[in-house]
Amino acid sequence: MIQYLQSKTRYQNWMNSNLFAKVSLLLAAPIHYRNMAREKYERPLESLLQYFFNYQTQHRGQITHMPFHAGIDPVATDLLVMMMEE
Repeated sequence: MIQYLQSKTRYQNWMNSNLFAKVSLLLAAPIHYRNMAREKYERPLESLLQYFFNYQTQHRGQITHMPFHAGIDPVATDLLVMMMEE
């Protein structure tokens, strides 16, 4: 049993380090795209993901903020909350 657990731990460590290396490479991979003016750009996936999450967070805040100041209860903008309400 101890030998099995040791080999399982070695395998898990190898998988974790291998997975971390692959994810790191994926996040550093350049993404090529064009803006609306057709100008070419290249950014690492990691930077674009960070931008997308920050951008959607800003708009969720706006969706919540504006109705609140108009005296209306804001709707849920959290996908998990919306799914639970279905």
